[in-house]
Amino acid sequence: MAMNPCGCGFYGSMDHPCKCSPQQLKRYLGRISGPLLDRFDIQIDVPPVKSQELLSENFESEPSMLIRSR
Repeated sequence: MAMNPCGCGFYGSMDHPCKCSPQQLKRYLGRISGPLLDRFDIQIDVPPVKSQELLSENFESEPSMLIRSR
């Protein structure tokens, strides 16, 4: 399961301020039922990746033959 941290998607972001009020945040998080959340053993916060990093050509890729042999 994946979800935004709040309705606007910027809660906790260093780049953009969150526009949600405390009531909006509580209502957004209240949409997920407690019994459903109890079924998840691990929760991980994943920081957003900047589009410049995704589009950058400065990455090393592995050749298919090396991956296949592994």
